Amino acid sequence: MAASRVKPKDEIPEQDKSEALVEVFWRAFQGLTREQRALFLEKWLSADPQLAEDLGDIWVAYSRRSEPTRPLEEVLKDLRRIQWPNRTSIGRQLKRTSTG
Repeated sequence: MAASRVKPKDEIPEQDKSEALVEVFWRAFQGLTREQRALFLEKWLSADPQLAEDLGDIWVAYSRRSEPTRPLEEVLKDLRRIQWPNRTSIGRQLKRTSTG
């Protein structure tokens, strides 16, 4: 049986390098205190408002996952009732995407 050799850096697949880097950051994050984690997340989210918004949306969806679903027409009706901004364009966009 031939002995395995360590691959030079330039032979390591890019995905493996990315996964290793992610692992380093994940372990470093886990090593932080609760206060340090909060400071890190605050800094990260303030530097990337789109990420903060996306995470907020994910949290809302996650926290409402046990609620029953509603038909699209019912949701659109409610949006029209409360005069949601751009309500007609929302309806057109949703209908356009649902018809292909």
